[in-house]
Amino acid sequence: ITAVSPREGSVAGGTRLSIVGTGFSTNSDEVSVTIGTQECVVISSSYDLIECITVATAAGTYDVMVTSHEIVYPVTQNYTFSMDMTPVVMMVTPANGQEGANITIQGTNLGDGDASVDIGGAECAVYAEESNDTTVMCALGLNLAGEHNINVEVGGLGMAMVQEDLTFSYNLELTAFSPTFGSLAGMSSIMVGGLGFNPTDLVISVCEQQCYLSTTPGSLTQIECILPSMTSVGVETMECGVEVQSLGITMQFPDTYTYSEDLTPVVTSINRTRGGTQGGSRILIEGVGFDGESVTVAIADVACNIISSSASEIVCDTGASGRTIRAQVMVFVEGKGFAQSDNITFWYVDLWSSRFTWGNDDPPREGELVVIPRGQTLVLDTVTSVLGYL
Repeated sequence: ITAVSPREGSVAGGTRLSIVGTGFSTNSDEVSVTIGTQECVVISSSYDLIECITVATAAGTYDVMVTSHEIVYPVTQNYTFSMDMTPVVMMVTPANGQEGANITIQGTNLGDGDASVDIGGAECAVYAEESNDTTVMCALGLNLAGEHNINVEVGGLGMAMVQEDLTFSYNLELTAFSPTFGSLAGMSSIMVGGLGFNPTDLVISVCEQQCYLSTTPGSLTQIECILPSMTSVGVETMECGVEVQSLGITMQFPDTYTYSEDLTPVVTSINRTRGGTQGGSRILIEGVGFDGESVTVAIADVACNIISSSASEIVCDTGASGRTIRAQVMVFVEGKGFAQSDNITFWYVDLWSSRFTWGNDDPPREGELVVIPRGQTLVLDTVTSVLGYL
């Protein structure tokens, strides 16, 4: 080892150290560097140069030790962790904000514009021309609402020490939600927009009832939730406040969500209430308000293929459920929302008399052996033959 540069840096670590010598492995995984007892994290290695990043270490001068190819190099160089070379962050103003806001960081050894800042992992873009050795100005990036650590790195020195208990608070901000109106039946989704959303600590309420977060992953700026039903309230129209709660803070949008009877499709009847688990049952759904941009039907989360639709009738063929289940008939009208379909259900169940139950073959004949798989339910809708075994 012939040289180490720089010879001193921040006690908070983060200084990029160049170690010059000969015979180093070109595979950085085979090289290790320690300064005193602390690791210097190797980031690259060549025959004559190793680069590593220092970690936080108490002030003092320490030997630089290199191991390469399992060979320990003789100690010829040292490095000093110096308080005089340590940037220090003493204050940040304002103490809270969100994306796009400007903040000012004050302290010492802040690099005359040669600094980078992140707050809780989000970059704060530095205004180099407006920064100096005691002040850094930067524009906030987007981040989760809440308290975050301040990280400042100064070129040639390393990471800054931050005054104890000094953090920055990212605000939760609301922008808009869409749509702003829909069916009394609820169960459709609204997209809630803002800044700093954290799905692990977020509750959205509409008319003081929880709007359950969708399984679709949200983001820092947009969350989808499923509207609660208001059919039991017995009103034609409801103007509802939309609230967001996070980190003990409750915020409400200035606009309201409107539940409207005029936008509520209603299912009144269905011509058949059961069909095979393999699907293919054609059903007629009657009601009012089906005249939206498009109509979809689902039963037990299985799509019912639309054959025709009008304002008062929908004809569709059931899909295969693969299981026995009784479920509500869910009709969704684009531009309105879900239809009210209380007590209108369809039973996916296999019939003994149906060819579909027996793989498109005739039902079992006299003397045949029949095995019903565990979990399958059959309706004995006819008088069976005398079987050999069941």
